[in-house]
Amino acid sequence: MKCPKCGGKMMWERYQEMTDIFAGWHCLNCGEMIDPEIMVNRIFGPVERKKRRGRKRKNG
Repeated sequence: MKCPKCGGKMMWERYQEMTDIFAGWHCLNCGEMIDPEIMVNRIFGPVERKKRRGRKRKNG
């Protein structure tokens, strides 16, 4: 996969935090990181993502 930021080579990597494990693409040149959540936010934007998941904003 090519990096959308610099055009460099991206590698699939697995990351582990204290209680969470996730995987994503990491650029070897510029360090850009893309995981599934970042991709969803870039495609739909934060407002569309909330609508898609069916969340409703509370008034008040």
